[in-house]
Amino acid sequence: MVMQRSLVSAFLLSFILGLGACSKEEPEGTAEKMGKKVDEAVESAEEQVSEVAEAAQKQAAETKAALGTAMEEKGKEMKEEAGKSSQ
Repeated sequence: MVMQRSLVSAFLLSFILGLGACSKEEPEGTAEKMGKKVDEAVESAEEQVSEVAEAAQKQAAETKAALGTAMEEKGKEMKEEAGKSSQ
């Protein structure tokens, strides 16, 4: 996820620098309009990647908690069974 965000950020930076080098005070042409659409698409993709990353982190935390609870319960069961078999 971090690598994807880095790649998106690098793409945005290079794209912005490229546009800055070509900036003139002329009416917006086809390339400029397409560039704006690309910018919007990249920003949207970056937001979606962030949302997915947050959801994945949340799910991982929930899974970790559930797994910890299950392991504790199984540990208790094993101790009870060990206590019964040693009697």
